[in-house]
This record gives sequence, structure tokens and C-alpha cells, in this order.
Amino acid sequence: MSAPGGEHGAGQPGRGPTSFSLHDPERVFAALDLKNGDVFVDLGCGPGDYSLHASGLVGREGAVYALDKWKTMLDRLNLKASDRGAGNILPVAADITRPLPLRSGGVDICFMAMVMHALNLPKAGMGLFREMRRVLKPGGRAAILNFKKEDRTFGPTKDESFSPGEVEDIMMPQGFTRKSLTGLGHAYLIQFGLG
Repeated sequence: MSAPGGEHGAGQPGRGPTSFSLHDPERVFAALDLKNGDVFVDLGCGPGDYSLHASGLVGREGAVYALDKWKTMLDRLNLKASDRGAGNILPVAADITRPLPLRSGGVDICFMAMVMHALNLPKAGMGLFREMRRVLKPGGRAAILNFKKEDRTFGPTKDESFSPGEVEDIMMPQGFTRKSLTGLGHAYLIQFGLG
């Protein structure tokens, strides 16, 4: 199942699917509480709507690394960023299930929106969460935006979705502790700190 233009489908990388309009992005970013100068990483950024929004919040002193394996997505993001004068967005072609091409301890927030259901967690997902821990600064946060584990007419199925408790069960063994949980209607944002 997919929302109209809303699901990050691997079969059609050029369409520009995004979950950005499926909930209130202002509530998402209020909970993220980005500061001027922050380094924000958007894992599996798709067409980059979250990256573009974060760009204005972290300012010229900050940076937004937008990672996606689809070059077509990153090309479109580059064009949008150029049109908006968002020179602090750094698109990076990368498979997020492999070691992240980012230095250790340099990131304030690792953000992942509606991506968990597409990961093969037993095979590659755990490595991603270890990598998130590696790249975060002391005091940094991992923020995961997911659909709730419920029946819907769009997005991943209930069986493909994760409850906040299931996400916590995955993250805690990687050295994370839950900091906050924000309800967003049919979605939620769960944030973790280190240790």
C-alpha cells in the first residue's frame, strides 16, 4: 500500500515520494528542536523535504547531510536546494545499510523518516543503528519518525510497521536510551540519546 506520492518505493526512485505532507511537519520539527549550527543527518532522505526544512533551522553555521541511494532523488534535491539558496545541504549518495560516509562524533541529530519498514533489520538494520551511534556527538540524538502499528489505507501494512516499544527494543541494545515520544496522529516521532 502507498499514499499518493507518499511512500518511498524502491521500484520508482524518480517519482519523488515523500511522507512530509502526511503529518504536521511543524510539530515534527518543534519536537526535534534544531538549533543554529546543528549538524543534521537525514537518512534515506528521498526527495529531501525534511532536509530542506531542516536547512533553514540549522542556518549557515549548520549543515544538513541528505543521504539516499537513489541519485535521481539527490539530483532533484540539489536543484531545489540551489533554487532556495540552501547551500548548507550536502547530498550524499549512500546505502544507509552500509557504513555511513560520515566522520565519528560529528552529528547532532540522525533523523530517519518512514524508512524502518523498508530495512531488512535482521540483515542490515542493526549495523545502521550502530553507525548512528558512531557518528553522533556526545549529547546527540537519534530521531525516528514511523507510522503507528495499525491498519491504514496508505503506507506500510500493520505487520510491516513498528510500535514505539519495538523501536525501543531495537535501539536500547545499541546503547541508546529513549528521550521522548511525540504523537503525530497516524505517526509518531521517537527520540533517543546516547547511554
